Amino acid sequence: MKKLFISIAIFLMAIDIHAQKEFTIEGDVKALKEGTIINLFFMDGNAGRMIASDTIGVDGKFIFKTNIEDKNIVKYSIIGIGEELPPMSLDLYGAAGKKISVTGNDELIYTWKVNSDIEQQKDRAKFIENSLAEWKEVQKLYIKASRKGLEQEERKKILKSIDSLESKIDENYIVLMKTMNRSEIWLEELSKLSRNASYLGKAFPFREDIINLYESLDKEQKKSLIGLKIEANLFPPKVVEVGDIAQDADLFDLNGEKHHLSDMRGKYILMDFWSSGCGPCIMAIPEMGEISELYKDKLEVVSLSIDRMKSWKDASAQHKMTWHNWNEMKEDGGIYAHYGVRGIPFYVIISPEGKIISKWTGYGKGLLKMKMKRWIVDTPSKVAQKSSADNIVIMDVKSENDSTKVILRVYQAPNFWVKISSDTHIKLQDGTTLKIKGADKIKLDEEHFFRDEFSEDYSLYFDKLPKGCKRFDFIESEGWVIKDVTL
Repeated sequence: MKKLFISIAIFLMAIDIHAQKEFTIEGDVKALKEGTIINLFFMDGNAGRMIASDTIGVDGKFIFKTNIEDKNIVKYSIIGIGEELPPMSLDLYGAAGKKISVTGNDELIYTWKVNSDIEQQKDRAKFIENSLAEWKEVQKLYIKASRKGLEQEERKKILKSIDSLESKIDENYIVLMKTMNRSEIWLEELSKLSRNASYLGKAFPFREDIINLYESLDKEQKKSLIGLKIEANLFPPKVVEVGDIAQDADLFDLNGEKHHLSDMRGKYILMDFWSSGCGPCIMAIPEMGEISELYKDKLEVVSLSIDRMKSWKDASAQHKMTWHNWNEMKEDGGIYAHYGVRGIPFYVIISPEGKIISKWTGYGKGLLKMKMKRWIVDTPSKVAQKSSADNIVIMDVKSENDSTKVILRVYQAPNFWVKISSDTHIKLQDGTTLKIKGADKIKLDEEHFFRDEFSEDYSLYFDKLPKGCKRFDFIESEGWVIKDVTL
């Protein structure tokens, strides 16, 4: 009997422990159509991972239940899928054993009401309620802007109205923040405002207000991770550019071992700034693996995660990176700011001497292989030039009987195209222009698609350069220019 009592007690205790770990979100949003999908994301710093999905029932309700393994407050986000829903999400904060409710009588998910006794959620509500009318209008405009068939000019007008409303919200928030405690949510909003100040530069009208709010932080807050990111946005470090010595930092692997880029001098380096929540970053992983193996004798590939430890570890285990997989543990501060990263994936190629050769944002299939051919495989052109597009190079200029032959090399990934306009011309230093007369291997004014190769050479013919001409500009009327071509 005693053993049975103990067994029952243990069983009941296990049930109680399980219940304390469960966090429940109940939604009642009758304005949404039955069958509308609502996705739940787990948020870990910059990374978001979808962990559950539910559909709105005939009664307008949805429910999520998830386990929280520790005593920390966990951040989530819900977003609805549908043409009549805004592309905005609602931040939610959870804790073990808690239950919150979400209610809304419209499709404007960002401003749905959250009933919760969690302090972070209460603070978030203060900000939303502060500019409720503006946020509702912003969402309506986003829905309108995303509709199919909308004229481009009309979309531009809508986006301009959104910018105006969001500027008003910034102003409202600054007034509110002067009266609030410096809580976690307060710091998050200051970080967002500082990011606006960084992106918009002189066009951001509230820079001095943001600086004053930052200066009101205590020393511990300024030294925190989010405090350092705010500082980097407001007082940005010098950004290293092409030709500069690469910025280095203490970079850590998953075992906590410290590494430096300078340890790899003598080889090329391809740096990849990535996050587990970035779709194109994940799409690039197979090609990163191919490159790291194909050029292992001359190239080191370094992926620099901007995720927090849990998301970084989970993503690394899932995607099995065989090259250097490091993290500065400063998210989008630190080395991220020194390279001027505005979006990811972001790539940097560093020479064996430690200088930056190229840097760019974005990924498409074959792009990395094309960049490797451009910067690591091919012999550089001997013709001095300054190209506005690093995938277009003049390899040689030759004088023929009655014309000037310009050999142009274009780098491109398969299935992408290049086009050379019939208005392309050479501009001499005295302002004289020489129009294009013809071309080999490419038809003027037509899209020429790349198939299997990552570069092609075209011979372009112009009127003969005058005797003694040593320099000219090559101008393609669609927008790219190669300046200071020196013979």
